Amino acid sequence: MKEVLLIPILILAIKSSYDQLKNKKTTNKTIIMCAILAIAIYVILLTTNTISGKELIETVLLASISLIIGYALWHYKIWSSSDAKIFAAYTLMIPQILPGLTTFQSASVIRILVNAAIPLAIIYSIKIIAQSENKSKIDAIKMFFNIKIISEYLLSIFGIGWVVNIIIGQTNLQSNILTYAILITVIYKILDKLWKEEKKYIIILLSILRVFFETNYILSLNFLTTYILSSLIFLLLIIAVSQLGNNLTKKKKVFRIKEGDVVVQAITKSGELTSRITSKNKEDYVFIPKKEGITEHDRKLIQSAINKKNNKITILEKIDFRIYLAIGALLTTQIAQNIITMLSYIFI
Repeated sequence: MKEVLLIPILILAIKSSYDQLKNKKTTNKTIIMCAILAIAIYVILLTTNTISGKELIETVLLASISLIIGYALWHYKIWSSSDAKIFAAYTLMIPQILPGLTTFQSASVIRILVNAAIPLAIIYSIKIIAQSENKSKIDAIKMFFNIKIISEYLLSIFGIGWVVNIIIGQTNLQSNILTYAILITVIYKILDKLWKEEKKYIIILLSILRVFFETNYILSLNFLTTYILSSLIFLLLIIAVSQLGNNLTKKKKVFRIKEGDVVVQAITKSGELTSRITSKNKEDYVFIPKKEGITEHDRKLIQSAINKKNNKITILEKIDFRIYLAIGALLTTQIAQNIITMLSYIFI
């Protein structure tokens, strides 16, 4: 009976994926209709005693948590508001499909994200490497030989690893070395984003606390193995995000650019496009790239200033998560766990 919840999941997965392929926006109407259909099914399941009130409350709470996570990812411009709503809708519909997914320990919210992230990471890692300039690749390799940078990363892995252990212990999450390293990377990037200047002091404090509270574990062989493997994965993730990821760009017709697009080319007074700012005098340029994206004023300025023969401009490519969220949602309904855990059971 619970399998009937696959209907709204499939509708949303197919419609949102189709919209992405056609470069169309998935409307709130579609998301709300699927959510209402799921709620109607829940009412039927509740009245027929197929699910309990406690299970329904936990499902709603999980969906609320996913909405908060989705909002945070939207706030930091990682994905769109549409992606956040779709993610929350999937979390509302998925937990009752298979036994055990309603409990907070199962963390269906995390499972959907992990299952969506794996195919996305594979595809975009290949794309990033293929599109990156040789200089970026060399810079990424050089980072391995920078003692100062590596020392900071190793200390960060040590200190943040303690926090991750606490999170895993308190939530009873099933963990392995890859998810452990991913969580460390995510927390590191959050610290770097919110408290860039204070980050090193936070890391030092966490490291001291870990030495104090986990002395016996730190001296064990298990810790050494976990630390070495998680460090290697962390470094690879940081390289992908910080070095190569900056080169993930695409050409866009000038008249199609919109507010929020991150334009990576400057425009000279003669209307020429350039990727490198050669003059220290900013007055030589009509437009200079901004990390936070262009404003409506910038858009009009670019379109009026650019040389007519340059009908395309380079912008950072925004990742559309809809197809990946659909894959993550459908995988979660079928295997009731994340891909990493499933593969670890098979091969380890």
